[in-house]
Amino acid sequence: MKKLFTKTGALVLAFLTAIMMMPAASVKAAEQYEEELSVFISFCGSGAEAGDRGLFYAGPGKESNPDITAVTASAKVGDTVTVSLSFPEEVTGVYDIAPVIVSQYDNIAIENVTADVTLKVNGEDVEITREDSEDIPISWESLKDDYKTAWRLYGGIEEGGLKYVDANVFKGATSIEYTVTINSADETGPASEGEARVFIAFDGDLAESGDHGLKYFGEGNEENAGDIEAVEAVAKVGDTVTVSLTLPSALRHAYFISPVIVPEEGTEYSKADVTVALNIDGSVIALDETLTAGAWDEAVGGIESAWRLYGGADEDGSGTVEADLFAGVTKIEYMITINSLYEVPKEPEPEPEIVPEEPAPTEEVTPAPAEPVQPEVQPVGNDSTKGIVIGVVIAVIAVLMIIAGAVLSRKKDPEENEEEKSESDDDDLDIIDLADSDEELEESASDKKESKDDKTVEKSAEAATVSAAEVSETSSDDLYSDLPDLEKEMKRIDAVIAKGPYTDDWSSLAKNGIPKWFKESKFGIFIHWGAFTSEEYKNEWYPRNMYTVGSDENKHHVEKYGPLSETGYIDYIERFKGEKFDPDTWMDVFKKSGAKYVIPVGEHHDGFQMYKSKASHWNAFEKGPHKDTCAMLQESAEKYGVKFGISSHRFEHWWFLGNGRRSDTDIKGDYRRGDLYWPSVLDPEDIQDFDCKPAPSEEFMQDWLYRVCEMVDKFLPEVIYFDWWIGQSALKPYLKKAAAYYYDVMESKGLKGIMVAKSDAFGPGACVRDIERGGLSGAAAYTWQSDTPICRQSWGYVHDADYKGAGEVVRELVDIVSKNGNLLLNVGPKADGTLCDEEKDVLLGIGKWLDANGEMIYGSNPYKIYGEGSVNREEGGFKDAEVLDYTSGDFRFTEKDGHIYAAAMKPSADGHYLIKSMAKKGEDGSSSYKGIISKVVLLADGAEVKWDHLDNGLDIRTDHIFEDDMPVVFRVELK
Repeated sequence: MKKLFTKTGALVLAFLTAIMMMPAASVKAAEQYEEELSVFISFCGSGAEAGDRGLFYAGPGKESNPDITAVTASAKVGDTVTVSLSFPEEVTGVYDIAPVIVSQYDNIAIENVTADVTLKVNGEDVEITREDSEDIPISWESLKDDYKTAWRLYGGIEEGGLKYVDANVFKGATSIEYTVTINSADETGPASEGEARVFIAFDGDLAESGDHGLKYFGEGNEENAGDIEAVEAVAKVGDTVTVSLTLPSALRHAYFISPVIVPEEGTEYSKADVTVALNIDGSVIALDETLTAGAWDEAVGGIESAWRLYGGADEDGSGTVEADLFAGVTKIEYMITINSLYEVPKEPEPEPEIVPEEPAPTEEVTPAPAEPVQPEVQPVGNDSTKGIVIGVVIAVIAVLMIIAGAVLSRKKDPEENEEEKSESDDDDLDIIDLADSDEELEESASDKKESKDDKTVEKSAEAATVSAAEVSETSSDDLYSDLPDLEKEMKRIDAVIAKGPYTDDWSSLAKNGIPKWFKESKFGIFIHWGAFTSEEYKNEWYPRNMYTVGSDENKHHVEKYGPLSETGYIDYIERFKGEKFDPDTWMDVFKKSGAKYVIPVGEHHDGFQMYKSKASHWNAFEKGPHKDTCAMLQESAEKYGVKFGISSHRFEHWWFLGNGRRSDTDIKGDYRRGDLYWPSVLDPEDIQDFDCKPAPSEEFMQDWLYRVCEMVDKFLPEVIYFDWWIGQSALKPYLKKAAAYYYDVMESKGLKGIMVAKSDAFGPGACVRDIERGGLSGAAAYTWQSDTPICRQSWGYVHDADYKGAGEVVRELVDIVSKNGNLLLNVGPKADGTLCDEEKDVLLGIGKWLDANGEMIYGSNPYKIYGEGSVNREEGGFKDAEVLDYTSGDFRFTEKDGHIYAAAMKPSADGHYLIKSMAKKGEDGSSSYKGIISKVVLLADGAEVKWDHLDNGLDIRTDHIFEDDMPVVFRVELK
């Protein structure tokens, strides 16, 4: 290989020299953007008042519904393209459907985008009216998480001055088509990676009265230097800093007091974007919007390039803080998060003239390289055509010489050729790879060889297991390259919290309160469906227990699939197909059951997300079912009028798969964030200890917080449920941030959400308390929830399940509601996406009972006593294994609308019931119940029954004899 390099090196150098000598193009500030831009239609159904909240499309790979068909395009300035969206069903209510133009490069922003647009809906032309004759570009702030800059051309409704398309034209649409002609787009410049200086500028001389003589334009540019105390900062994009000014006396009037960003010497900013909060003498003012900074037209205190973030008075459109706020102030503090900085593109420095060294002569070199021609480098804009032509000619000559050299080399001795071929294969070096030294050649060969070895390992793994096939759609680099930047995400989350009414402390979070709808709903559905269901064996902890040597799950796996060293849980993912999943079929059953809200598991302990996510490629949209199942369920829930929530069981993933490290399995080595097996640590010393050691890593907890906030942003769920391990002491700061972020975001959307957690993980009042598989022994003054499955041994579907009956579940519901609780009843769909007949029968049985007796349940309140009788549930979790033997003498009570509701937990064989707690006289002779009863009604048929208010109780007699074991409910009406 070295011989071949020697023979062709001079020719290659001649070729490269010719290329380098071609005149370089000059890049100037605010130049027209020459590259292709991406054009697509955005659709935000999540903001709709009704109908389309499960639909969302914000560009390729950013859709919430796989049934949306999008046609996107690439176009340059001057091009005309057509983009479209087609929907699975007619659109019913929309927020906006707008064409968007974005740069295809993450580090390049564009500005001054204008375009001409025409619109067709269902193939018919729709008029776009404008308020004036000019194209008005609108920068779309809401896409900043996905794009550096996104330009929305027209809004879908009249909001914020966007009055181009009446939203009503989209109703009934199945096809929407925009034709876009891009008239202009300027390049803002590359994203800045340098540090910026940040300080507060103050000019009292511009005040109308008062504070003349006070000035501060940064260190070294101040007056009253001994009296003004300034705190400056240095920051990069993504940083949050605090800068301040403390003044010698209270201000009387100020013209502007503005934070300023100054770039490094030799750099100018073309665009700056920040989030700012203002603290005036200890009073924090969260400025409502993220605004673009504006450059000062004149030098400030000798600083040529300075960007003012906010003016202190309303002038020239730059002012967002009224000057009067500063009157009487002695200390001013700005908290600044730099979201983006873009540099003015610089003129490239002229390329140095490269003169290749004369290569050492060798016998084999034939023909000798021609002397390289060195054309005169033409300055940009001054007849550069001649230089281009000469460069192209030289390049062609050089290529021909290389080909000639290669042909001649093939005519050498066959053995020598074979030797060189062998060397070339071993090193895997390209013929025109130019290295500066032998060491670089050796390093390159080593890197290539390692890459080849890696590919061999991958092919071997693909032959042995299914797991290689799973990652075939995404290269190993892609698995990590697009993961969220946690440092930036943490700052973004903090910025959202800083703007909202709720802060990350329990006293603030407790003020959120429990939504009225949740208190009144009483009955919801939990859904445990995921990759852990694929084997339908034992329970939902199968992924963990299969790695526990000697367990039934371990034996089952080894017998069916072979050693865990060759195939593991990762291979179950693609076996989980959900091929028969139909969210409407599920939701129809849930609606008929009488459930008012539904909570699918968003992510269980196994780490496989059931929704499309940026946190990992191990999700149901990219693997297994290849569907965003949670988004589809949300859309269906809204269609059926059922509230939608979501659950996270992610935090237990820290140790859930750790047993795989105790023996020879496929879980070995180190894993990275984004891997399904990350981190798979061994169990902590005491997994039940909420201060256990070792604590989860900061990276894992930040990733957990990101995933929670991603669910908030994606779904705006009205409930978020957490499993038990979030009570960990180490997680508390992140848990409080998660709650504050959720409550703040929901508040900003005009919604009210609530979190549900167990094991006292939250401060009092900050969430709904949940009790797993259990309940309370008496009524609580607060709303709480019990979650329990229909299946006795598993939350997920298993093939040999033992199910509760409808009567048993209804008695649980009545008992829980009488004690001021809600029941979250779990179903476990099969791996294929269908509900089993046993659970459907239970749900429909509950619904039938609620159709007749729901008056006692929905919107009710606890009565002065929860119930009477000899049978009661023991307080605490995991108590529902015991089937309670209720009788017709056991009652549970609620009250609503001035009525008392009494439910006999089992029917009487003869239709006779006695409510002892409503006796006229108690055991001591005093009156037990003083209310004057006017009527007693049997809810099952609405008929008034016979009754007597006796000394020993309310005696009820009915001719209705029930054949089933369901509770019997009476409404007691009073005068």
